[in-house]
Amino acid sequence: MSEKIGIIDLGSNTFHILVIEKTEEGQFQTIFKQRDFVALGEGGLGRITDAAFQRGIDTIGKYIEILDQLRIENRIATGTAAIRSASNGELFKETVGNQFDLDIEIISGQREASLIYEGVNLVMPASSGNFLIMDIGGGSVEFILRQDNKMVYSESFNIGIAHIYSKFVKNDPLTQNEISEIYQFLDSELKNLFEVLSNRKINALVGCSGSFEIIEEMIFGTVNNSKLLRKITFDQFEKIYSQVIELSYEERIKLPGLPIERAKLAVVAFVLIKYVLNKLDSCDILISSYALKEGLAIEHFKKIQ
Repeated sequence: MSEKIGIIDLGSNTFHILVIEKTEEGQFQTIFKQRDFVALGEGGLGRITDAAFQRGIDTIGKYIEILDQLRIENRIATGTAAIRSASNGELFKETVGNQFDLDIEIISGQREASLIYEGVNLVMPASSGNFLIMDIGGGSVEFILRQDNKMVYSESFNIGIAHIYSKFVKNDPLTQNEISEIYQFLDSELKNLFEVLSNRKINALVGCSGSFEIIEEMIFGTVNNSKLLRKITFDQFEKIYSQVIELSYEERIKLPGLPIERAKLAVVAFVLIKYVLNKLDSCDILISSYALKEGLAIEHFKKIQ
């Protein structure tokens, strides 16, 4: 007998709904998925603005209607950086609970990283070596080190692209001076990460979630949902990086594969990825279709076994 679950992931920029079925063979089959750009953290991580608060409530309302139509009783909702860091994050959680009878688990950065690992690990082949998993969000970025098929390090950093954008980006296109300032900021914030990675050869950077999906769409024209792990060479990334970084917002929104709602913050995501790749001696990228939501699914199905 198959089992179904609805997962709602409330990110700082994007909300996601994923409905999956676990088959008798133990495989995951996607029944429905959708992403909506909500920009919950648009006013910074200190407080959810009134407009963002209402957008979040409205989007969750749409998701509840979808779950009702699909008759999905098992429902999980998680909130990440924008909700856990906001002074009115608990109010948002309470409002959702009262209106929709949906309990949002506001997860810590460390738990977020662990769930991301579980999701990514499901599509990673068994292999020796070191792989650095990176999940870019609007409020935070998670890094997980997978060494010889085991998680040996994980940490969440408050360097999300919405945060970096509001702190450093004043010009359009981005200036070289702003890129240098972002690099200096990352040198300070990620010091602990690169101390852990020192003297380790990283086989590949494993990227998941929205920013890496943009890269996939821009290079291949689409996200290949049938291929759960896809390779991007450093040279392929470098080519589109050089293109994106020199364009203004109005020029970026015309690029094939770059959604309009992501065009503003994408420039910071590309700088962040380029910074990490430089630190990793220009290794290739593996893009994982699985991340936090699939990690939640794995956790749920283990509990009910």
